[in-house]
Formats: sequence, structure tokens, C-alpha cells
Amino acid sequence: MTLPRLRGLSLAALATVAACGAPGGGAPPADAAPPWADAVISDDRPTTVSDYVPYLVGELARVYQPSGERYLNDHALVRGPDGAWHLYGINAATRGTPQLERTFLHATAPSLVGPWSELPDALNAADAPTEEVLWAPFVLDRGGGLWSMYYWAGVTGSTDTPARGIRRADARDLGAFARVPGRVPGGRDPFVLRVDDRWLLYSVGADAQAHGQIVVSETRTPDDVASWSAPVAILTDPVPSYPWGNLESPYVVPYAGRYYLFVTRTGPPSPERVAAYDRTLVFRSADPARYEWRAITEMRAHAAEVVEADGAYYLTSGGWSAEVGPKARGLSIAPLRWAPQ
Repeated sequence: MTLPRLRGLSLAALATVAACGAPGGGAPPADAAPPWADAVISDDRPTTVSDYVPYLVGELARVYQPSGERYLNDHALVRGPDGAWHLYGINAATRGTPQLERTFLHATAPSLVGPWSELPDALNAADAPTEEVLWAPFVLDRGGGLWSMYYWAGVTGSTDTPARGIRRADARDLGAFARVPGRVPGGRDPFVLRVDDRWLLYSVGADAQAHGQIVVSETRTPDDVASWSAPVAILTDPVPSYPWGNLESPYVVPYAGRYYLFVTRTGPPSPERVAAYDRTLVFRSADPARYEWRAITEMRAHAAEVVEADGAYYLTSGGWSAEVGPKARGLSIAPLRWAPQ
């Protein structure tokens, strides 16, 4: 069913209209509609460069629960040319086992609040001899009907660089992704942003002292996997943590002439860090390739992405069942607004 891009209708209304002709899927029945689903939410884009602080409107609400016992961790949401939403994500039928995360689930819906229908998994590590785990997909509209999925893959326990790293798969229909040979330099959890003729690939890592970092690679010719520059650190956590780093899931949103970097910061509980898993910090900069460690706000979300739908912004969240609890297993979202500062 083709869903027109309509403004002035609530998400609940769009979901109801679309469900009249939507085919059934493999997902279990949806939770009750979020309390904000009937609200007409829109964002009046500022026309001048100014500083803003993002904030959530209401609580995160689950809109999709994977079938069986599978959880949804790092994920990607994109809207196809027919208006349907496509969700891809890390999953496993456990309470949280990264070594068993070997496929990317795929689900579609006419609206962010559903109804969601599950499709065959988008990628499977069993189809590639050098892929035992698949982590953190990010799907990018390259234009002209081409979509690219950037993701991290590797062999469990291997420290050999050729066996671990960022890879790319392309698709014409958002369903059948074909792997592209080669590696893109960087760490885990890739995210790609286009700024004019520059393509910036954000990922996560750590320095020799175990300070978590966000690093960026750059190219002007994304078709050429070998053209990406070596990653450069653009944000460093001043507190050391793990050898692999404590920062996750970078996501950058251009807004009113600024670039807002959303980053999940994990770590052991402490008096200063009450939320050790679902804590997303937001940083602001006029330069998308340079940030200072000075968060402007934080949100209770894990592996957060920011999506825009019909003139409004939404924040997403997912995670291991052991960390987020059974009631939040799956995809949760909440409206996101911007307050001038």
C-alpha cells in the first residue's frame, strides 16, 4: 500500500489508514498506541543559524516487539520511496549475547507506530566466510534508487584487521542487500552523513589509555570503498573505561546551522552515572568533524537514532532484554523537539 506523505495527521491516524489494507506479518500484536500518538506534532524549522537543545515530548513507548524472544539492539530506520518505513537491527534470541548477533532483522510499517510486519532477515553472517557477527547497521539513501548499508562485521575473538571492520552492502529495493568487497576504515557502529560534497563516516573506538572516542573518516567518492580517509578522533571521553571504548551509536542531526551528535555512553554504575546502559549524551558543534566534551543535554535511551517523519522529529531506542527489561524489548520511540537556547 502506498502511503502519501501527509502533514497535519497524527501518527495514530496514519497507522489506522494504512492498516486498512496492510498485509499481515510475523510480528506479535503491537502494544497500545503511545499517549502522544494522537497528537499532531510538527517542527517549524528555524530559518537562521542558532543554538538549540533537543528534548523529548513524553516517555519512550514501544512500537515494535520482535517475534519470539529476539531483542532489537543497534538499529536503522529509513523511509522508502512508497512512504513505508524499514527497520533493520541487531538481534538474537537471548537476553543479550553479542557473540550470537549474526543477522539483521528486517521489518516494515506504514507508520512509525506500526503496524509492523516482519520480513526475512536483511543480512546473515552465514552467507559470508569472514563474518561471524553482524553489528550496528546504518542504511543511507544514496539517491537514484540506491541504498547502502554500512555495518560492522568480524570473526569472534579475532584481532586480525582484515577479519574485522566496517563493511558495505547495497540494495535497490531495501530488501536484497548485496555485499560490496573491501573495508571502510573505522571502528564499530558506523553512521554516515553527507555535508555538501563531503561524506563523513562516524564510528567508535578507544585510544591507548581506554578513553572512548568518536572517530570520523571522510571521502568525496563513496562508491570507492578505498577512498575513505584514515579515521581521526573528533570526540574523546575524559574518563577511561574499557579497552574497546564506552561510547556507542553516534548519530548526527543537522539543525539550524549546527550539528547535534547523539552518543550512547555506557559504563559501570557510579554516583555520577546512575544510568549505565540507556544514557545518550548530546553534543553540539558548528563543525560536523570537531566536538568538545561538553554535553548540552542527555536522554534515557540506548543506541538512539533521530528520524524525521512528516515534519516532526522522533528519537528511537533499543537494547538487550537484560538491560532494558521485557516491556521495552524491541523498538521504542518518542517525539523530539528543539528548544532555543
